Amino acid sequence: MQKVQWRIRQVRRYQNVITLLAFFGIYLAVVMMQNDVSRTHAVFSSADAMVKGDLPEEPRYITTLSEMFDWFDDRIVGRVFTDPSCGDGVCESPTEFPAFGRFGCEEDCGRYLKTSSVSINLGPFVNATINSGDYGWSMAKVRQSITPGFTYNIYSHQLGEMVFEQDVRAQGDIVVATLPDGKYTLHLYQTVQVTPLVDEKATYEQLLIVPQTVPRRKAGAADWFYGDGAEVVAHSALFMKQVSDYCWGGGGGDGSGRCGGGG
Repeated sequence: MQKVQWRIRQVRRYQNVITLLAFFGIYLAVVMMQNDVSRTHAVFSSADAMVKGDLPEEPRYITTLSEMFDWFDDRIVGRVFTDPSCGDGVCESPTEFPAFGRFGCEEDCGRYLKTSSVSINLGPFVNATINSGDYGWSMAKVRQSITPGFTYNIYSHQLGEMVFEQDVRAQGDIVVATLPDGKYTLHLYQTVQVTPLVDEKATYEQLLIVPQTVPRRKAGAADWFYGDGAEVVAHSALFMKQVSDYCWGGGGGDGSGRCGGGG
């Protein structure tokens, strides 16, 4: 009786194995039927040609680890892992995205439509005096041989870059930027250092500021640093000197000049 039960268990085990093999056979047959043999051959041939490359016909051996890395970088990494190219017809996120301003790839991803136009109008204070009243002249007419050369740019916190490729000169021109919603910061720059050009005597004569009270330039501040107290005082004194030269420099000492009548 035990032998009969043992034989029955063995038969069931064989049946299970045969059933499993039949399942895998049917599965592989279905996969092969759905596979495009010509396409598979083309892919394999391309990969084989890429790996072999222009190797010489005679046997060649890689003898050092550096040769192995050079071959792998040239034949595999450099050809398979390529950077997305704008204009290839494929919008590859996140490197490529809908375009706005100078950012994004319009050819592959189109334009980003949810944008707003932001107008920026920054200029020196003297430009605002052109139409400031019936004074007969404006400070904008004063010839400034030396200026701080103010510029500005807008930083996008989402992109981690400046909106404008080059800093914009603050000359009072209206600049329109097309920007999507997000957080932006206006950065101001001074491109010319003025403090070395103005001494303490000139500062006192033009602004009546005691030299000991003039703020010192911040240590380590570059020429383009904006908002330095010493630069503000130096630029003010320099400009007042330029205004004085413009108004009364050619008046012959009689109080007449280009900025009004005599006193």
